Amino acid sequence: ENTASLAVAAKLGLREEGVRPHFLHIDGAWRDHRIFALTTEDLGDGLGDTLEARLHRSWVERAG
Repeated sequence: ENTASLAVAAKLGLREEGVRPHFLHIDGAWRDHRIFALTTEDLGDGLGDTLEARLHRSWVERAG
């Protein structure tokens, strides 16, 4: 439900691996936690050589 966080994961090309139901207690309620991953194989997709490069590119694009 955190759309901003999910947008970051998508922009970085992270792959969703699963959900941990009722994993986090936030504001008096148990919330699901979505699990994401990035492997070295994923970095060969042309989006950037490293996660650091992806983060930098994302920061530069956001700054305009």
